[in-house]
Amino acid sequence: MLNCVIGASLQFFDTTFLGNIVNRFSKDLDSVDENIPFPLNNLISIVFETIGSIILISSTNIRLLLPIALLFVSLIFLRCVYIKSGRPLKRLDVSTKSPVLGYLNATLEGVPTIKAFGAQKIVTKEFETHHNLYNSASYSYTANLKAFVFVADVFASIFIVVVILQFIFDRDVLPGNFGLAISQSYAIYNVIFYGMQKWVDLETQMTSAERAMEYTTIQKESESGLEIENWPNLGEIKYENVCLSMNKSDSYILKNINFHIKPNEKLGIVGRTGAGKSSIISALFRLYEIKGRITLDGVDIKTLSLHFLRSNISVIPQDPLLLSETLRDNIDPEQVHTDEEIWNALRTVGMNKIISTLNANIKKFEFSCSQNRLLCLARVLIKKKKILAVDEIVEHVDTKTENLIYNIINEHFKFCTVIKIAHRLKFVLDCDKVLVLDNGSVVEYDSPETLLKNQNGLFYKMYNVLL
Repeated sequence: MLNCVIGASLQFFDTTFLGNIVNRFSKDLDSVDENIPFPLNNLISIVFETIGSIILISSTNIRLLLPIALLFVSLIFLRCVYIKSGRPLKRLDVSTKSPVLGYLNATLEGVPTIKAFGAQKIVTKEFETHHNLYNSASYSYTANLKAFVFVADVFASIFIVVVILQFIFDRDVLPGNFGLAISQSYAIYNVIFYGMQKWVDLETQMTSAERAMEYTTIQKESESGLEIENWPNLGEIKYENVCLSMNKSDSYILKNINFHIKPNEKLGIVGRTGAGKSSIISALFRLYEIKGRITLDGVDIKTLSLHFLRSNISVIPQDPLLLSETLRDNIDPEQVHTDEEIWNALRTVGMNKIISTLNANIKKFEFSCSQNRLLCLARVLIKKKKILAVDEIVEHVDTKTENLIYNIINEHFKFCTVIKIAHRLKFVLDCDKVLVLDNGSVVEYDSPETLLKNQNGLFYKMYNVLL
């Protein structure tokens, strides 16, 4: 289950609520480990106890086999009626807990933002809505179970009355047999009812097993494919009629994308929010299945091993990622570079003095957004790959850091193919080509100088708006 989730595609995480994943690995797995094996063991012992009690009570009066059979049939019928509502209510109980866990997790992560905008009342009201829904489902499930127990007790009372009446009209019965029959009648009811309750509980708990099993059928990303030595050595990239969608049922985010990046060229990608800029990089890393063809140095990326493909392209994402580990784990996750190489990379990005003062894991220190991006830049510097993709790297950084990043990329990635996604058009003006996207389609593709001469073009209009 864990292996399938870890190996799942990004599409799974885009379409699955975080609370659902947490719930499967907490409450559902706990039910599978704790609440299913014990009722199953109890059912086996209950079967033998029931057989023994039936033999013992029938030895006092053979006619008692009929009310025993009627009791058993009544409880079976009651179980069938209960399970029709019990299983859906159990499923609802489990599923409504996921939004509570997910919202709680999101709230804890966003506490600074919530306080900054004074949204405590809004968040509290939203949480109460999720929690009330969960409580309603939980109480409904509990009430349904209580109703089952109550009706079963009514059947038990009727059964014991019938047993007593059997002996009242039999004047030849021995007092000892009468007492034994009454005590065993109550005992046999308890055993049968307990067994029925465990049976019902087992069936309702199997809902958790079903939910856990669903995660064992998640389609994992393919681990097979080619691994070519000394690849890529040029950095040539071609997109040929590339289409991309998050889900098979969704409309395409990228529509028939075509462009060609020559070795060592710098490509800038611009467009309005939601135009599909980041999806260009997603397609390059095969984060989603695509239609069409993307080649790197003439090799179709669909034929390559995913790990091999992704490990040979450097990327700085829109949201900088720092692991809750040491600096070395963040700069050199594969542990293949020396301390000297790491310090050289830190000096290049101007973070060596700050890092030298740290004495604990990197997550225990609050780095600014600019510093986070510089650490990510140090990570790609040390990898020295032929292709670099950067997504909004100069967004939310100060002017000094922006100029530093700008100079580092121009100087240290001069002989690399670079894809720059940016809102700040200044960052792409020195590129060899600029790709302008609108609603997932290429509307302009040429050098910045040529695009700025076209006064009717989207790039020209965007540039003048930002002036």
